[in-house]
Amino acid sequence: MRLVTLISNDPSGGEKNTLSCFRNVFDPPICLKPRVNYSIALQSIGFDYNALGNLTHCPCLIRVKLKQLYAQVDGEKSCDTILHQFSLENNLSANNKFVHHSPEVKTFISLKQGSSLSELTVVLEDENEEQLNLGQGQPTFIVLELSSTMDHVDRDVVWHLSSLDECVYKRTNSANSFKISFPHDLARDIDHSRWEVALSSCILPAQLKIDDSLKVNDLWIRMTSVNYGINRIGVIQIGEAVNQGSIPTSTSTLLEKLCAEANRLNEERGNMLVRMSVETDNEGKKLVMESEGDLIVRIPTQLSSILFNENKPQSFHFSKRFEKRVVDYNFDMLRPHSVVIYCSAIAPQIYGGGKMKKVLAHVPILLGRDEKTQHYEYQPRHLQFIPLSTLLTDTIQFELHSVSGEMIRFENEHLGTYLTLILQKKRKKRKGRW
Repeated sequence: MRLVTLISNDPSGGEKNTLSCFRNVFDPPICLKPRVNYSIALQSIGFDYNALGNLTHCPCLIRVKLKQLYAQVDGEKSCDTILHQFSLENNLSANNKFVHHSPEVKTFISLKQGSSLSELTVVLEDENEEQLNLGQGQPTFIVLELSSTMDHVDRDVVWHLSSLDECVYKRTNSANSFKISFPHDLARDIDHSRWEVALSSCILPAQLKIDDSLKVNDLWIRMTSVNYGINRIGVIQIGEAVNQGSIPTSTSTLLEKLCAEANRLNEERGNMLVRMSVETDNEGKKLVMESEGDLIVRIPTQLSSILFNENKPQSFHFSKRFEKRVVDYNFDMLRPHSVVIYCSAIAPQIYGGGKMKKVLAHVPILLGRDEKTQHYEYQPRHLQFIPLSTLLTDTIQFELHSVSGEMIRFENEHLGTYLTLILQKKRKKRKGRW
């Protein structure tokens, strides 16, 4: 069995990839051996429901369609295959509206013997077979299970481990990256080429740190007055107005903090460079600046991307009054929605356009904003066994990343990460089998 992960931000698919329609090109192609029966099924899917925006019609059903799949369906070859469909309502998190679905019963689709998979395109559709209109948000991913017929014996070893375990690496271990010594009895007694491992459960710290691009220190506005012989400069630093360095939860709350801080600083200095406010009309919200004379306002890239969805610095020269439409969305859509657990002890799996990465599992993050929650526990619906690496060493490295590739960071990292792994022995390979 092999896991194949397809992600919407993979560069192999080109610039036309979107969150609801994306292509991954495999280099080299995935070759299927002749005279061996292969099949493929959906293991899990995750996408950002916030990216749907404000729709008059919300989809009730989500269809996962694969293109370029040379499959054997009802005796006929098909290039477009509906891999799976599921109810959207039953798979939504009430807190952050992220969809993470794993089928209760997997439906395997037989593939043509001796063919190869050079690329796959994923399309997400609604019940009317119309493509979902997903805007901005976290990357979409699907995990496919590619397997041939091979039986397994019962479970053999259950291994509980933690980033807080007493070991020689304890001082350098953290909740998102830690090393564990492989048990000596297992390292001595097992033939690595005949064993495989699966994640049975994991417990993570519940509070995530927000993405680096939203640090408080990066949220500022610089104003220059041109009414005087010497330019007078005022800098509005939102960090002074935000308690304990936390980030506001939406564009609206961020603007409220920004305007309040600008007006407070100007009153303290006795120099009304600008008066800032937020106005609402039928089209939404807009940022309004009013000054007593000519003013130059500069906004850095980080703040510009949040307020105006423009990934570049802004500079405005105006007199008396200036207004600009802002994008209003919840910052939760910028938070990681899944944890990808990497493990150095397993054989590499296909990840995106032919890249090989040692991905043990994808864990959905369905966390609320309740600060009383200390841990988040997850148990996969199905055990996905992955072969151990033949180059296994005495030390195993675990790392926790987002789908985009950034390292996951926790506010309460001292609580540690706990994993339960199951190791089992494979049967001897039959002739013509994996």
